[in-house]
Amino acid sequence: GTLLLTEQNTYSGSTEVQEGSLIVGNTATSTAQIVGSGVTVAEDALLSGSGTIGTSVNNSGTLASLNAISAYGEVGTTNFTVGPLTNSGTIMLAGRDVGNTLTVKGGLTGNNGNLVINTVLGDDSSLTDKLILDGGSTTGNTNLVVNNVGGMGGQTQTGILVVDAINGATT
Repeated sequence: GTLLLTEQNTYSGSTEVQEGSLIVGNTATSTAQIVGSGVTVAEDALLSGSGTIGTSVNNSGTLASLNAISAYGEVGTTNFTVGPLTNSGTIMLAGRDVGNTLTVKGGLTGNNGNLVINTVLGDDSSLTDKLILDGGSTTGNTNLVVNNVGGMGGQTQTGILVVDAINGATT
């Protein structure tokens, strides 16, 4: 099943998504949040939304932008924000529309998981999904899968920015 949270949810203890889907915020409730003691996503589970997870996330399943899941395929691009992230599963930003973002605050640890994005392969200003690293350090390995959703490639000076490190984030 699917649980949709549309408000701020503050509680003690951790959140475990063992199967099914947990959606934190939709297009009408992008201010929805979880503030607790960590979120764990199991191998066959999904965590998605357009809100904020204000605590650490350990993902072994799928962490997805809202329009990358079939029930919300018609919504526009979204940003989903999570606390520090450990990923051994799949980060799915590739949805119906190009331009989804995942903001990771406080660091990313890659445990050979995947990041799947859509990109128009053109010049430096090409439309793309993006991982934004906001503070913290990034360690480990993450496999990057880029789906070409248009474009034949073009001359670039700096390249198409698919991972952006801001506010002192290091990679």
